[in-house]
Amino acid sequence: MSIEKLKIESRQEFEQMISTEIGMVEKDLTIICSNVSISDKTRLDILCHDDDGQLVIVQLSVNEDDFMLLHGLQSLDYVDKFKAFLKATYNKHKIDEKAKPRLILIAPSFSDVVRHAVESMKGMRIDLY
Repeated sequence: MSIEKLKIESRQEFEQMISTEIGMVEKDLTIICSNVSISDKTRLDILCHDDDGQLVIVQLSVNEDDFMLLHGLQSLDYVDKFKAFLKATYNKHKIDEKAKPRLILIAPSFSDVVRHAVESMKGMRIDLY
Protein backbone atom coordinates (compact mmCIF):
# COMPACT_ATOMS: atom_id res chain seq x y z
CA MET A 1 0.00 0.00 0.00
CA SER A 2 1.36 3.43 -0.86
CA ILE A 3 1.03 6.43 1.42
CA GLU A 4 -0.04 9.65 -0.18
CA LYS A 5 0.46 13.08 1.39
CA LEU A 6 -2.53 15.38 0.96
CA LYS A 7 -2.83 19.08 1.69
CA ILE A 8 -6.30 19.84 2.99
CA GLU A 9 -7.14 23.46 3.64
CA SER A 10 -10.65 23.29 5.04
CA ARG A 11 -12.11 21.25 7.86
CA GLN A 12 -15.32 20.86 5.86
CA GLU A 13 -13.37 19.38 2.93
CA PHE A 14 -11.60 17.01 5.34
CA GLU A 15 -14.89 15.89 6.91
CA GLN A 16 -16.37 15.22 3.47
CA MET A 17 -13.30 13.21 2.43
CA ILE A 18 -13.34 11.09 5.61
CA SER A 19 -17.11 10.59 5.39
CA THR A 20 -16.81 9.39 1.80
CA GLU A 21 -13.94 7.04 2.63
CA ILE A 22 -14.81 6.00 6.22
CA GLY A 23 -13.92 2.41 5.33
CA MET A 24 -10.30 3.51 4.92
CA VAL A 25 -10.25 4.56 8.59
CA GLU A 26 -11.67 1.21 9.71
CA LYS A 27 -13.29 -1.26 7.35
CA ASP A 28 -16.41 -1.98 9.41
CA LEU A 29 -17.55 1.56 10.30
CA THR A 30 -20.99 2.83 9.33
CA ILE A 31 -21.78 6.53 9.63
CA ILE A 32 -24.85 7.39 11.70
CA CYS A 33 -24.66 11.21 11.60
CA SER A 34 -22.16 14.05 11.43
CA ASN A 35 -21.52 17.63 12.46
CA VAL A 36 -23.63 17.54 15.63
CA SER A 37 -23.32 20.44 18.06
CA ILE A 38 -23.18 19.18 21.65
CA SER A 39 -22.32 22.50 23.31
CA ASP A 40 -21.59 26.06 22.28
CA LYS A 41 -17.89 25.15 21.81
CA THR A 42 -17.94 21.44 20.96
CA ARG A 43 -19.10 19.64 17.85
CA LEU A 44 -19.21 15.89 17.33
CA ASP A 45 -17.67 15.53 13.87
CA ILE A 46 -18.76 12.02 12.83
CA LEU A 47 -20.70 9.39 14.79
CA CYS A 48 -20.40 5.80 13.56
CA HIS A 49 -20.89 2.27 14.75
CA ASP A 50 -18.80 -0.79 14.02
CA ASP A 51 -20.02 -4.28 13.07
CA ASP A 52 -20.53 -5.13 16.75
CA GLY A 53 -22.75 -2.08 17.29
CA GLN A 54 -20.17 -0.19 19.36
CA LEU A 55 -20.53 3.56 18.88
CA VAL A 56 -17.42 5.25 17.48
CA ILE A 57 -16.81 9.00 17.56
CA VAL A 58 -14.48 10.41 14.91
CA GLN A 59 -13.03 13.86 15.65
CA LEU A 60 -11.12 15.66 12.90
CA SER A 61 -8.60 18.47 12.66
CA VAL A 62 -6.63 19.81 9.70
CA ASN A 63 -3.91 21.02 12.11
CA GLU A 64 -2.16 19.66 15.17
CA ASP A 65 -4.63 20.64 17.91
CA ASP A 66 -4.34 19.65 21.56
CA PHE A 67 -7.93 20.78 22.17
CA MET A 68 -9.29 18.08 19.85
CA LEU A 69 -8.68 15.52 22.62
CA LEU A 70 -10.80 17.58 25.03
CA HIS A 71 -13.54 17.96 22.42
CA GLY A 72 -13.35 14.23 21.71
CA LEU A 73 -13.69 13.39 25.41
CA GLN A 74 -16.67 15.74 25.70
CA SER A 75 -18.26 14.03 22.69
CA LEU A 76 -17.50 10.62 24.21
CA ASP A 77 -19.23 11.62 27.46
CA TYR A 78 -22.23 13.01 25.56
CA VAL A 79 -22.65 9.89 23.43
CA ASP A 80 -22.22 7.60 26.44
CA LYS A 81 -24.99 9.44 28.33
CA PHE A 82 -27.41 9.38 25.40
CA LYS A 83 -26.80 5.89 23.94
CA ALA A 84 -30.38 4.76 24.58
CA PHE A 85 -31.74 7.92 22.93
CA LEU A 86 -29.40 7.47 19.95
CA LYS A 87 -30.48 3.84 19.61
CA ALA A 88 -34.15 4.89 19.57
CA THR A 89 -33.55 7.83 17.20
CA TYR A 90 -31.34 5.93 14.75
CA ASN A 91 -33.20 2.62 15.04
CA LYS A 92 -32.18 1.48 11.54
CA HIS A 93 -28.57 1.33 12.76
CA LYS A 94 -27.00 -1.41 14.80
CA ILE A 95 -26.25 0.28 18.15
CA ASP A 96 -25.21 -1.69 21.23
CA GLU A 97 -26.20 0.60 24.10
CA LYS A 98 -24.33 -1.63 26.59
CA ALA A 99 -20.95 -1.15 24.89
CA LYS A 100 -18.79 1.82 25.92
CA PRO A 101 -18.25 4.19 22.97
CA ARG A 102 -14.75 4.69 21.63
CA LEU A 103 -12.95 7.63 20.09
CA ILE A 104 -10.85 8.11 16.96
CA LEU A 105 -8.87 11.33 16.47
CA ILE A 106 -7.64 12.11 12.95
CA ALA A 107 -5.15 14.91 12.36
CA PRO A 108 -1.90 15.46 10.45
CA SER A 109 0.07 15.13 13.72
CA PHE A 110 -0.33 14.92 17.50
CA SER A 111 1.71 16.63 20.18
CA ASP A 112 3.61 14.63 22.78
CA VAL A 113 1.12 15.94 25.35
CA VAL A 114 -1.82 14.37 23.49
CA ARG A 115 0.04 11.11 22.85
CA HIS A 116 1.01 10.80 26.52
CA ALA A 117 -2.51 11.68 27.72
CA VAL A 118 -4.06 9.03 25.45
CA GLU A 119 -1.54 6.40 26.55
CA SER A 120 -2.26 7.19 30.22
CA MET A 121 -6.05 6.87 29.98
CA LYS A 122 -7.48 3.67 31.38
CA GLY A 123 -10.85 2.15 30.61
CA MET A 124 -11.41 3.82 27.25
CA ARG A 125 -10.17 3.21 23.74
CA ILE A 126 -8.79 6.19 21.84
CA ASP A 127 -7.05 5.71 18.50
CA LEU A 128 -4.87 8.38 16.87
CA TYR A 129 -4.62 8.46 13.08
